[in-house]
Amino acid sequence: MKSLIINKNLLIGHSAIDAEHQQIADLIGECANTLVVDKACYCLEKYQAIYQYVIQHYDNEEKIMAELGYPNLANHQKQHNNDTQNFNKLVSDYAAHKICSNKCVHTIKMIKDIFIDDMITADMDFKSYLQEIRYKD
Repeated sequence: MKSLIINKNLLIGHSAIDAEHQQIADLIGECANTLVVDKACYCLEKYQAIYQYVIQHYDNEEKIMAELGYPNLANHQKQHNNDTQNFNKLVSDYAAHKICSNKCVHTIKMIKDIFIDDMITADMDFKSYLQEIRYKD
């Protein structure tokens, strides 16, 4: 699996959020690279680290959105809650079954999909809002 690269089209325009997005992408890439190099299933700790960072990111992002008066915050929070539940289920299922490397690959792809979906569907609306209010760091 290739590492996730945050290109300029996926930048939100808020340096703290963009930096956290890159950190999440890096954590996902590290986990994917561990699979390629080790060819083993030692990903639970990495999944949990990604999960904890994503939870903190969602909290930070929502605080920033509230401070800037983002009108779609409630819907964005629902998206985050849904993503958190999906992510938690993936990690819990992985932990409960102590699954082999094929499941590791599937799980990290699903985590990557959750992250990309959040950035593309939910965060792009916030990006538009930042542009609309002419936000500058």
